[in-house]
Amino acid sequence: MRRNPPRIPADTTAEAFEIQMAANRSRTPQQNMKLFEELNAAVSLMEEAAIRRQFPQKSDAQIQLEIVRRRHGNELAEKCAPILLGENND
Repeated sequence: MRRNPPRIPADTTAEAFEIQMAANRSRTPQQNMKLFEELNAAVSLMEEAAIRRQFPQKSDAQIQLEIVRRRHGNELAEKCAPILLGENND
């Protein structure tokens, strides 16, 4: 029998959880969208920084290609490579 996870995360007190939920309920949809956009941008910056640490020798274009590969897979990355890397095979 499958059970749902507990409502309150194991590393959070009940009081802290209720404060967070109250804060979540108090935001407007527009505020939630702005927060989502800010968090998404922050994660994108962290992803790029992690790739740069892993591959310090790669160019900016190669870093962007690696981001495409990680997010969307090898097939799309292979299609994007000539564009991002400035390779023209006409």
